[in-house]
Amino acid sequence: MKNLTPFGALLICAAIGLLTHKFGLWFPIGIVAFIAVSVAQNKLRP
Repeated sequence: MKNLTPFGALLICAAIGLLTHKFGLWFPIGIVAFIAVSVAQNKLRP
C-alpha cells in the first residue's frame, strides 16, 4: 500500500477499537482521520 486512503485510515482506527474493546473511543478518531487524510490528499493533488 503506497498511499493511505481515507477509508484505510478509518479501517485502521476501527480495527484498533475492536482489538482494545474501546470502539466508541476509536471510531470518532477514525472519522477525524478519514477527513484529515482526504483533505491532505486534495491539497497535495495537482
